[in-house]
Amino acid sequence: MDVGDIRKRVRHTIDESRRAAAARRTQAAEAERDGAGILADVAAPLFTVVAAALKAEGYRFRVLTPAGAVRLASESSADDFIEVALDTLRDPPALVVRVSRGWGRRVLVDDVILREAAAIRELTAEDLLEFTLVRLGPFVER
Repeated sequence: MDVGDIRKRVRHTIDESRRAAAARRTQAAEAERDGAGILADVAAPLFTVVAAALKAEGYRFRVLTPAGAVRLASESSADDFIEVALDTLRDPPALVVRVSRGWGRRVLVDDVILREAAAIRELTAEDLLEFTLVRLGPFVER
């Protein structure tokens, strides 16, 4: 192989990698902005209303807001929660729902992609409510 051709291809690979990294950073920044808005304006108020409705029915849940997430957590078990979090380390960035349930000594954790990239900004309270209600069943069947 020609050394000049190899160097040219290596330079091309470096340039492409730099462009792709810049695009990923831009996409992550947009997702961070959109996701923070969704967590603050949609997820936190919705989970607060759901927690109040659950308390009225005798199920003790509370809403926690750790950095970059909103969690609907059982007051009786630290292992039982539904959490919506922004994951900007993924490619593409996404809103991820983590459902954790204690089952005896085991803890079952399920991560589900709710929305990715530009679709994050399109998430509505109705979408999140439907998604949450489906996953709430195992917590209230006892």
